[in-house]
Amino acid sequence: MESPVDIFRMEADGQMMWLGAAESLGEAKARVQQFAKSWAADYMIVNLKSGLRLTISASAATSPHEPASQVSLEPEC
Repeated sequence: MESPVDIFRMEADGQMMWLGAAESLGEAKARVQQFAKSWAADYMIVNLKSGLRLTISASAATSPHEPASQVSLEPEC
């Protein structure tokens, strides 16, 4: 069965690097925090079922207590 959430790192040149999949949004957020320890970057979590994308800024990825304004939801194109 396919995991419902994909995790991407957003590259400086605009490309997106697929980093893996997760079973839930919570699991994906935890994995982004782990990735951010090695790669200071912006990340995107894509829910394949709902089509929503969660963009997490580099500063929010390294701190679970960043304000909500660091995170935005966008409908998938």
